[in-house]
Amino acid sequence: MIRHIRQQEGSNSHAVQQGEVSSSNPNILSNDQVGPILLEALDGFLFVLNSEGRVEYVTDNITQYINYTKDDVLGKDIYNIIHHGDHNTFMPTLLPMSLGRYLDNESRANVVCDR
Repeated sequence: MIRHIRQQEGSNSHAVQQGEVSSSNPNILSNDQVGPILLEALDGFLFVLNSEGRVEYVTDNITQYINYTKDDVLGKDIYNIIHHGDHNTFMPTLLPMSLGRYLDNESRANVVCDR
């Protein structure tokens, strides 16, 4: 799908339209369309945790991947949601996050969950 979008973008471009000041080349995708397409391409869902390990945001498609709804996980402690066997995977990442209030704002953590 992304390859198709890039091909369309390349075939519809003219030298004049590629200029930074040109407004004649409309966006192929609106900002509202980018998120769902990225999630589909990534084949997963996204959740955001606060520094205490509580879920602050989760994408609507969570139920396609795990047996919880969005409402089931919002505000909950991640350790009550993930399998006990996965706690050790999350622990090294969440511990530095909980200390984040004492660290600079540039310290960030990413956790990737594979199927």
